[in-house]
Amino acid sequence: MAATPLYLKYFNTMKKFIFMLGILGMARLTTASGVQAQMSCNFIITGEVQSASGNALPGITVNYVGVSVMGGANLSGVGYTNFYGQFYLNIPAPPGGGVYIFYLNFTGCDTGVAMPAFTLTPNNCGTPYWTGTTLLPGCDTGPCNTSMTVNPSMPQAGQPTVITASGIGTMPPSSLVLFENAAPIASGSGNAITWVPASGNVTYDVCVAAHYPGCVNVVCQSVPVAGNNPACFGHYFEPIHFMSGNQLTFSAYYYGSPSAGPATINWAFGDGTSSNLFNGTHTYAAPGTYTVCGTIAWANGCVLDSCFNVTVAGSGGCQANIFFVPDSSQNNYLAYLLGVTSNVPAAQINNVFWIVNPGQSFNTTSLVTPYTFPGPGGYNICAVVGFNNGCSYTVCDSLVISAPSNPCTNYNIVANAAPSTTSNVITYWVNLQSPQTPASVVWLLPNGTTATGYQGTFGFNTGGTVTLCAVATWPNGCVDTSCVTVNVSPNSNGSICGCAQLPQTGSVIPADVGVAYLVQYNPNNNTLNALATTGISNGQFCFQNVAPGAYLVKAALAPASPYYWNFVPTYYSNVPFWWQASQIVVSPSNSNVNIGCINLIPGINPGGPGFIGGSIFQGANKSAPGDPVPNVQVLLLNMDDSPVAYTYSDHLGQYGFSNLPYGTYKVWPEQAGIPTMPAIVTIGPDNPSLQDVNIALMSTGFVSVQTVGSPALEVSIGPNPASDWIVIRFQDIEASPIGLRLTDLQGRVALQRVINPSAEAEVILDIRHLPAGLYHLTLSCQGRESHYKLVRR
Repeated sequence: MAATPLYLKYFNTMKKFIFMLGILGMARLTTASGVQAQMSCNFIITGEVQSASGNALPGITVNYVGVSVMGGANLSGVGYTNFYGQFYLNIPAPPGGGVYIFYLNFTGCDTGVAMPAFTLTPNNCGTPYWTGTTLLPGCDTGPCNTSMTVNPSMPQAGQPTVITASGIGTMPPSSLVLFENAAPIASGSGNAITWVPASGNVTYDVCVAAHYPGCVNVVCQSVPVAGNNPACFGHYFEPIHFMSGNQLTFSAYYYGSPSAGPATINWAFGDGTSSNLFNGTHTYAAPGTYTVCGTIAWANGCVLDSCFNVTVAGSGGCQANIFFVPDSSQNNYLAYLLGVTSNVPAAQINNVFWIVNPGQSFNTTSLVTPYTFPGPGGYNICAVVGFNNGCSYTVCDSLVISAPSNPCTNYNIVANAAPSTTSNVITYWVNLQSPQTPASVVWLLPNGTTATGYQGTFGFNTGGTVTLCAVATWPNGCVDTSCVTVNVSPNSNGSICGCAQLPQTGSVIPADVGVAYLVQYNPNNNTLNALATTGISNGQFCFQNVAPGAYLVKAALAPASPYYWNFVPTYYSNVPFWWQASQIVVSPSNSNVNIGCINLIPGINPGGPGFIGGSIFQGANKSAPGDPVPNVQVLLLNMDDSPVAYTYSDHLGQYGFSNLPYGTYKVWPEQAGIPTMPAIVTIGPDNPSLQDVNIALMSTGFVSVQTVGSPALEVSIGPNPASDWIVIRFQDIEASPIGLRLTDLQGRVALQRVINPSAEAEVILDIRHLPAGLYHLTLSCQGRESHYKLVRR
């Protein structure tokens, strides 16, 4: 469930880039007759570096020395391995150098290995020389988890910017290797390195490989760089192209806010010609590989560009390109058009056999085929293309689909407040969870006044419940509000303190970034009341000024934690549900309670092809039914109530769980003060993706909603409320058995049985032994479920 790192999207691009450099190097060093030209020689040395356990080692320094045996100038320099442990040394040698003996030395993780010397001759010019796999036995990846900061967070073009790496729960790194847009560009000792962005109004992907004794780890961040013109926040440009024979069809797929003004474009086709059309065609006069670049500019000064390579094949044989573009005719981000184009004018495509992981394949005679992917994630896609001349050509590429997100999703704050135990003063502060620092933070205080700043104090004279709210505004226009409610008393109350930790193999580590919740059970309506939140720092948290009473405490990781996707929110006593949790009693005789550590429960998702998702929206309890309900915690459980994964509904009320094995699950939304009736769903080979598991927030709590095509069972139930008996009559006679389950508000099963409606059109339930209260009745038949509320008087 871990989030995909920034550098993964460069994998295929770098492979193609290295391959193309090898071809261009050979082309420059040969004449038309194939005889080697008498010019400068480029030695291309490639290989990879791994740990003894077989893990690729990124950011390893590769020092090289080339000694000429014919008295030529010696060669020396440095390179670095990429994210996948691969290195590519392109070493210019002067004419007349002749034979060189090369020595390579690899350093990183405070260790070094020298490989045996090898000899390169002018016959090796332009041809990549593979050195094989080098092992660094004293270096490996993880568990040296690392975070990074960028200062300033939005630099100007040409402005020196300090990149600092910090070890999470460990010592700082001893050295760094800096990557800019996946290319390693510099190294330095210590835990800080200076980066100077060359261009403005663009966003760079900046990564560092942090080296520790025996360990290396990569951490990345997207950094927007401003120039002299307005920033390009929210602007987008992607060139779409199709190559058929020697004709290129090009189209600009772009977006700019209305305030950006009109846009203009310039295409450079790589053969010395250009065009200012947004859409059109271009014909190449000769075979070859061409680099095509498009540059788009808006009236507000924003400039974006993008480049790609196209190949024009000669006559004979067959060759094809593969492409995937979003299907704009569908209102579905998973809908794409899969297509192929022939690169040989004389060869026409007869059929295409598509292979889409995991295990989806189909035949078509269409060059462009609509296809809807089962859910977000990474896909490997291949097309076996058949031509009319009998030739067959296979082409593959990868595609990563991300769920739509709000640009402001990661711009969050958490308000905290705690009364002093020695004076009538509330201290308040915010925890920042954003890639940028807010331009301002304004506090709305209980006495109707406001204050600015990340922290402050507020005096009170009488006891009671008070609420403080913080409103943060960022330079890019994002705004987030967070409120905290605390009980205050002029006298000194108690405290509840503890820690949160993450079980690892053979050990535990402190929770790095998180939030602890103080809640209280209300027996009158069988719900929870949220009282206060506080941040978790280095595993520690503390609720101050807690009045005498019984409480529950829940701990959860924040999205900024690298372990966020691996652990689910957990109540004190290490359980996922509030009714299973042990209560914490604060009394005059035991006013300051230390509960010890909460071990957050790991998710147990082993991975699979399934997807479960849907939306959470307002039911009949609000004046605007259908409005989305954001920031609801959604817990996914198996039928044994063991946590599998969790997430939060987004600003559209939508949620989703991907990479699930087939099986039956419970979708459980939880929000303080609101009862829950979970949705029970099943995914399998015949139905691997459920995208409409919708849940309504009613006046009585969360209730799953029947999907279209699955009508509820028609029954009549009475009396309700009842004290002794309840009669259930089936209006339509079902041929299949019906499952009956009666549960209390805590989810405990009070009655459970299987009914044969063809023999039992009327069922009488004896409820005399049940305590008075509210119960949920669930009737299920062939995938349909009906839910009812029953009251025992």
